[in-house]
Amino acid sequence: MKLGFIGLGKMGSQMSLRLLKRGFDLVVYDIARSKVEYLVKHGAHPASGLKELVDSLKPRRIIWTMLPSGKPSDEVLENLKKVLQSGDIVIDGSNSNYKRTRKFYEEFKRKGINLLDAGVSGGVYGSKEGFCIMVGGDREAFAEVEDIFKALSAEKGYRFIGEGGSGHYAKMVHNAIEYAMMESIAEGIAMLEENPFGHVDILEILDLWNHGSIIRSFLLEVARKALEKEDLEKVLPYVDDTGEGRWSVQTAIEMKVPVPLISSALMMRFISQKGDDNVVFKVLALMRHEFGGHELRRKE
Repeated sequence: MKLGFIGLGKMGSQMSLRLLKRGFDLVVYDIARSKVEYLVKHGAHPASGLKELVDSLKPRRIIWTMLPSGKPSDEVLENLKKVLQSGDIVIDGSNSNYKRTRKFYEEFKRKGINLLDAGVSGGVYGSKEGFCIMVGGDREAFAEVEDIFKALSAEKGYRFIGEGGSGHYAKMVHNAIEYAMMESIAEGIAMLEENPFGHVDILEILDLWNHGSIIRSFLLEVARKALEKEDLEKVLPYVDDTGEGRWSVQTAIEMKVPVPLISSALMMRFISQKGDDNVVFKVLALMRHEFGGHELRRKE
């Protein structure tokens, strides 16, 4: 199968490599030429722009976009809407607001273009372990490109969720849960730091908890690995938020669904952005850096 891939950042490059290793024929494009050249060395075909990428594919074209939500993703989708033909398939892998995705889905559908929204989880570990992908759109288009999802995913790691926008909705909720779980782990580690016994080996405790305990998890392992690599004293307690937590809380308010833990976790990130020097925020920042490659701010 031949497809175009637009957006070769932390996730996009890993996904492209995984597809190339599994025999897919890729035409790749990114505004950073070095990222394109890196994938060309692994067997991809380069494109210098959207038009060249589209022209390199025969109808019925398949194009995956893996771009930051907001303006970068919206501009590319607007341009693709102008140059693609009826029957082509676009897979939008951005972490976009499901309401915005629904709007694009309807616009593409009026032109006969299939838009699938794919919420992708797995972070920097996905290339090796496989990703988890939540897909919205038309089931017929999903079935046509299902081999792509199967190649990218961990075993049983992809599902068709429902109509257009539902994949991004599921990813939004997924990330909201992630906020609350990370906050809980970080608060527990802060309690271990301030224990009344003088010294306990936090890394040993975290490792212990991942062997048979009720709270064993990938995020717990991420916390242990991050603490093993970094000195907490040198980490700035700044935890960014990229949108999904805010949208989840806003949506919950609209639907009158009580989400006190998710709301609290979002508020804690806002507090961290005001400069509160707290161990909880340092651990959260470390975890985001470890599993997602997000920027980690360190003291001078």
